[in-house]
Amino acid sequence: MSEPAPTDPRVLRLVAGEVSRRLGDNVRWGVYDRSRRTPLNAVLDLVSERVVRDPVLIWVDGGYPDVFTFPGLPSPVAVWSTRHLEIASAVRNLVVGEAFSNQRRELSARTMLSVMAELCLRAGHEREAARLLLLSVRGQDWFLPHSGIVMDLDVASIDEAYVAIWCFALAHEFGHHLEDGGSPDDRTLHRMVLDAVQAMPAIEGDPELFARVVADLQGDAAHPLRAEHLRAEVAADLFATETVIVASHELMSASGGGRPRDGRLIAEIVIAHTALSFIQRCRAVAEALNTRDDPLTWLRVLQMPAGSAVRSDFTQWYLARALAGLTVGESGSDNSRSLEAAVESVVGQLSPAVDVIDGGMADAMSTAISPQASDSELLRDVRAEYRQTGHYSLLRTENRNFIALAQALKPSEPLLSAVVELLS
Repeated sequence: MSEPAPTDPRVLRLVAGEVSRRLGDNVRWGVYDRSRRTPLNAVLDLVSERVVRDPVLIWVDGGYPDVFTFPGLPSPVAVWSTRHLEIASAVRNLVVGEAFSNQRRELSARTMLSVMAELCLRAGHEREAARLLLLSVRGQDWFLPHSGIVMDLDVASIDEAYVAIWCFALAHEFGHHLEDGGSPDDRTLHRMVLDAVQAMPAIEGDPELFARVVADLQGDAAHPLRAEHLRAEVAADLFATETVIVASHELMSASGGGRPRDGRLIAEIVIAHTALSFIQRCRAVAEALNTRDDPLTWLRVLQMPAGSAVRSDFTQWYLARALAGLTVGESGSDNSRSLEAAVESVVGQLSPAVDVIDGGMADAMSTAISPQASDSELLRDVRAEYRQTGHYSLLRTENRNFIALAQALKPSEPLLSAVVELLS
């Protein structure tokens, strides 16, 4: 493969201003060095082959748990934070960790509240951020590690989990730079969305609510579940799936790790997709809190799992075909049916944990939008718990990213100032 071309300085100038605007002046970031021989650059090489332009990765040290891309530039640019990586890893641990099985729903809710708190800081909603952080830690006895773990992720052995954690969300963002191929078609996506919405527990059996959802979907061309928008997400998911499959074979072979195991690779891609959806829903709900008085806001939030379900169905469908295509290329034999059965089996094993995590996210949404307690009551309760339990150091450690972001803002909101003082 030829050496990557130097990043266009015009692109860097445009990106520099936009990154600072979105992330703040105090967040550390830089352009990832494409000349180094690293696993991440091997993945970016695969991206370059598909999008036919050399990608630019903006690496954010800490910052907000988000990943996003800039459309319309001469080079495809994605901004990716190590904080997003940490949360994706935490969600993976929540899915597979047996130690968390009895606390999975609670930890899912607390993690979502914590992530939304950080995202509200980015939007400048200081009081909302402080309340969410307090709600995430009030009464906490169990902890899901999600802070300061990037070094551990970096030095881990290169296996299926390593590649999926490091590559899926990033490849998904670059997948938005692919041209719209028109597949799946509008009719298929519309039907699948309506089926997914109708199957949701909150809507099933409520024809009036379902009618409102349909009217909203049909009446707004910018609706996130409209075919053209959902198709872009599906295409990005499939691109990420393919990239992780190919990268796993290349990186594991190069590192002496052998050939990826189909079952393990399937599981890690399904989990990585779950983690990406988790963070995307956190972002959507955090944004919705800013327009909480608009009934349409919560109707849209209610529909979000339907979009995730449709995307998940396509990812699982494509997984078997992509793996089968690789096998045909290597051995000349077609084992697509056995791989379809393998995907179904793996999804069946993971679904109970994923369903519990979804329940925790629903709990977090309910907690975030209902009054719960006054600001003073929340602060009083958390302060009292700190005095009575031995969790103070853990709470400080796990929320240090929030505190660093809040301190950089020089908060003017009294509640946020009090939270920073309590946890600093």
